[in-house]
Amino acid sequence: MYKIQSGIPIPSRSVKKGLTRQARYPFDKLEPGMSFLVPKKEADGDIKRLMARVSAAAHNAKKSLGIKLVLRKTDEGIRVWRIANA
Repeated sequence: MYKIQSGIPIPSRSVKKGLTRQARYPFDKLEPGMSFLVPKKEADGDIKRLMARVSAAAHNAKKSLGIKLVLRKTDEGIRVWRIANA
């Protein structure tokens, strides 16, 4: 059985110094009207999985950066456009 307690403070999140994660996609460098291509070769034969991965990253970027993005499948891969500020 779990013991229920109150009055225990929540510790702050710790971030390991020197281990910053580099973004996979350059959402933060896009200005409105700019785009970038995620090549089809990154799909490893599964373009739906690639679209899901890029779409999830774009969703997080939309929330954290406050921008609007559009994704489309092309013959070359997945293209991401920044269309506006949110």
